[in-house]
Amino acid sequence: MKAHITQMKHRISLIGLFAGVVAIAALQPDVVRAESGFVAQLKFSGGIVVALDFDDGQSIADLATDGPFVIHALLRDESRIVAARKAIQEAGVYGKVSCDVYNGRDLPYVDGLVNVVLCKESCDVPEAELMRVLVPGGRLVMEAANGWKKRAKPIPDGLDEWNQFLRGADNNGVSLDDVGPPQRLRWHDTPEYGRSKSLSPSFTNMVSADRVLFTIEDRATTEDVNAPVEYYLVARDGFNGIELWKRPMEHWSKWQTGSIKSIPTQQQRCLAAVGRNAYVCSGFGGPVTALAIRTGAVRQVYQHTKRTTEFAVDGNTLYAIKGTPYKLPRAASSNGRTELCAVSLKDGEELWSLAIEDE
Repeated sequence: MKAHITQMKHRISLIGLFAGVVAIAALQPDVVRAESGFVAQLKFSGGIVVALDFDDGQSIADLATDGPFVIHALLRDESRIVAARKAIQEAGVYGKVSCDVYNGRDLPYVDGLVNVVLCKESCDVPEAELMRVLVPGGRLVMEAANGWKKRAKPIPDGLDEWNQFLRGADNNGVSLDDVGPPQRLRWHDTPEYGRSKSLSPSFTNMVSADRVLFTIEDRATTEDVNAPVEYYLVARDGFNGIELWKRPMEHWSKWQTGSIKSIPTQQQRCLAAVGRNAYVCSGFGGPVTALAIRTGAVRQVYQHTKRTTEFAVDGNTLYAIKGTPYKLPRAASSNGRTELCAVSLKDGEELWSLAIEDE
């Protein structure tokens, strides 16, 4: 798997790339049809899928999807592993789909790691063990005589989000997570190293919402400090690090000041994730765009926010500063009026604006 996973003991905020242990519970089951596009029916945008006691390699390979899913199958019969792996490889999905042997009772995963667990009717793993490995909001899907039934693991109280710079629009900078101190790294992902200590940091922004972690990061080569930057907005599952989607930030380099390890505060206020949307200003002086958290699909471009250099989201309102009230080294100033404006998140209409004196 792309993300390297280790154990942890306490529930940790998404702020620091950690997630945690949740009480076992179940919701009313729903029926799922076992047919082509099986995983897609669960309406997950990506993550880790575990398939238990499937019949053979072909049935496991059939679970593969074009979405950002990693599928790990477990079989009790060690003699079937070689044939199953061969079938997966012949189907051309090896790497995205893999299989291993297990003892039929215990699952080899840390708590709260897996997005979906698929169990054949012959599965003997206790339900408590199945629910243990699921992320909050994950799905347990079990085969029964009348079809497949699914249950959801509830999202616990005390699991907070870090929606924007300094957490909220009030700039309080304090999480409401019910957490304990971290004891081990849960997962990590590339890039392993930053570009250069002489440039802006390779990571400039990080927020979280709806159990998804968002970063803006430079993915250009680390071999040449003079190579052009390649910034991306990247969405990962907060509990296992699976990359859900990414979006190029073509104008993000305009924020670079030339100062060592410098990140302008305004730049950090150009990304927010609230509710089911991520809000981003893709470059210095661009409009704010709303993206679907789980897929990255564009939901709305707020035309009244052109020339934005920083923004905050509070309730149903987007507050944006348009223009350059502060002097940013090497950043081209926005021409015209500098103002603070309020825009409706629902319809994009400007509610009011207030001129700001340029000092």
